[in-house]
Amino acid sequence: MDKNVTIPLPLLNSLIVLLEYWDVSLFDSAIRDDYWAVLSALRMKLLRLDLRDAYAKIVKAPNEAARDIARLEYLKLKNLVADVAVADSSFSHID
Repeated sequence: MDKNVTIPLPLLNSLIVLLEYWDVSLFDSAIRDDYWAVLSALRMKLLRLDLRDAYAKIVKAPNEAARDIARLEYLKLKNLVADVAVADSSFSHID
């Protein structure tokens, strides 16, 4: 059963920082795979929240110039999200 939950953003940030400090290199490969999958998913969630905020700036822009700037920032972040998704899926198994 897939259910979504809401957690505070500071807790999400804390979870990511905590996981990044852990050294799982000596653990079994199955645990390392799970670790990288969870860490990647949390990082991606944070990036997607940033992407959503960037899109909201486009919608809420007071004028065309501000909208163009916000759109450029959104597109840069969207490309970053795509790059991170590819990198995480390709290299998450490497220690």
